[in-house]
Amino acid sequence: MSRVLWPHQARAVARFRDGWFNRGRRRLLYQGATGCGKTTIQAELARLFPGRVLVLTHRSRILRQMWTTFCDQTGEEPGVLMGKVSELPQASINGHDRGHRIIIAKCKILKTIFY
Repeated sequence: MSRVLWPHQARAVARFRDGWFNRGRRRLLYQGATGCGKTTIQAELARLFPGRVLVLTHRSRILRQMWTTFCDQTGEEPGVLMGKVSELPQASINGHDRGHRIIIAKCKILKTIFY
């Protein structure tokens, strides 16, 4: 189920956990180059976090990659909010209606919700 993290990914996860759980920081940011494993870090954090998780992305291609990685890493099928993304099970689409703990959404949804 859970992938073995590379050392830099394990350090990032440890820093996020320390910031969130021990220091009370609620605004955390991780930046990394293409291919450094940001999606795997996010999936690991979602696996460890006890509550609901919302992950935003700006591209359908990345949303598909995230969905697959989150399934593999967490053992859960994330919901997709307002997604019209091919290659995903239909049950995942608009997952907020289906009780998914993890939701992956395109940033464009924010415009729909708030404007």
